[in-house]
Amino acid sequence: MKLFISYARVDKPLCKQIVHHLEDIHEVWYDRRLHAGQDWWQEIRERLNWCEGFVYLLSPESVTSEYCKKEYAIAIESGKHIFPVLIQARTQIPETLSHLQYANLSEGMEDIITLMNALTIAERRRYKRVTSIKPPVSIEEPAKNTSPADALGQAADAMEAENFDNAVFVIKHALEKKPSGRMERILRTLLTEADTALEQQAYLREAAREYAPILELVQRPATRVLGCEEFAEFQQDFPDYDPDNVAATCASFVQETPSVSSHSISTQPTSLSLMPALFKWNEIPGGRGTMKTDESGVTLTIPTERYWISKYPITNAQFAKFIEAEGYRTERWWTNEGWQKRLEGWHYDNGWKASGTPWTEPRYWTDSKWNGAEQPVVGVSWYEAVAFCLWLSETMGENIMLPTEDQWQYAAQGDDGRDYPWGKQWDASCCNNNVDKKGIGKTTTVRQYEGNGDSPFGVVDMAGNVWEWCLTDYDNKTNDINSNTERRVLRGGSWFNDDSDNHRCDFRFRLIPHYGLDNFGFRISRS
Repeated sequence: MKLFISYARVDKPLCKQIVHHLEDIHEVWYDRRLHAGQDWWQEIRERLNWCEGFVYLLSPESVTSEYCKKEYAIAIESGKHIFPVLIQARTQIPETLSHLQYANLSEGMEDIITLMNALTIAERRRYKRVTSIKPPVSIEEPAKNTSPADALGQAADAMEAENFDNAVFVIKHALEKKPSGRMERILRTLLTEADTALEQQAYLREAAREYAPILELVQRPATRVLGCEEFAEFQQDFPDYDPDNVAATCASFVQETPSVSSHSISTQPTSLSLMPALFKWNEIPGGRGTMKTDESGVTLTIPTERYWISKYPITNAQFAKFIEAEGYRTERWWTNEGWQKRLEGWHYDNGWKASGTPWTEPRYWTDSKWNGAEQPVVGVSWYEAVAFCLWLSETMGENIMLPTEDQWQYAAQGDDGRDYPWGKQWDASCCNNNVDKKGIGKTTTVRQYEGNGDSPFGVVDMAGNVWEWCLTDYDNKTNDINSNTERRVLRGGSWFNDDSDNHRCDFRFRLIPHYGLDNFGFRISRS
């Protein structure tokens, strides 16, 4: 069955879990709510027309969300099968849904079978249309007659009430009317703030959901070892969430119980806790299929296992941690070839040549044009980027490396074949570029285009700003860090590039791995 999932974005982590259970049997679509574009609402209408079943994830936010209410109204008007799913116990179920049986996932995924059975029964009934439910709201296009100024007031009210989903909804529609000048800048700034607040809200909700059963295990002596082991895993994703101080309980337990291994109950910091502000992992679910590139005969494979990729390129503030850790003086974090290039001190002086002065920091590190704390680090070679990953892996006990070319493109493009992270059409306002020679001539902060040019998975700055080193050997298509290839893959385009094709998700670039230019940077992945 073709399914449309309606949810409040604060519930996105749980939404993704539910989608994972459904997609092996059904065709599933859900709006990732990541960017505003001219076809944004039209795509929702088209998907609602395409679907045969409407799965409504019920939480306090979704039943009051302008997104969800409009989607629900269109689904009812179109006679779609409605499948309510309760995901938060404190939800006041709307009267128009109260007579329908719902799956209760508010305490875990055990009742997913109820939803699966309902979908199976609906299929056996040959998708008999539902006509007995009246739409709760008008189905005209949202905010049709609302001016940008009025939308700004509505968004501010929604944010004050911490209803960030509605704030994002209103602002996106206001931006589709293409306000000019100061109003556009204000709306985009407010959209970034609302998106950030919404992500934090979603993060805290998912953390609380995962934390509750772990706390119960830790509080009981008979299950404390298991609880502490689970808490160590939990901290990998939620390093700063521990309202009941489980970490202290587990640390004390290890000290008082000699038979318990401190290796399984780790107190080691995580990459999230070590890295300065603006570091965040975005989970990329495994998929199936292949991806085309701009090069004839070069096809990539969608990763089948989930992985994580840094939401933003690595910033100067984050790279400084590597320098402070004596990264340029610790040989074990470098490949053999990379250490040799560091000692030779390769630099650009009317051509690339060995200077004889070893690298101690990236090129441009002391240049104020490039070294803002939230600007992406530039002037790094592939070898320096790999050394950073090996240092962070060892320090954190995590499997961290540059993304492979396959991982990078899937995180940028998703599975819908889009040309750019934000959609099918080139839009110079979505990234830092020099198309039509209108660029600013330098990097921006990594959050400059957040909420406008994000990928389907919410990864930011994957087009423009800096070319990003990938792990992959361009010529041999391998991911061996010790292969002495003369060219490594870069992706994404940069502030310097004046051809929009350079910024496409499928565009392959390559360069010698010991080169480090002012438009080269990187992001990292974790598996």
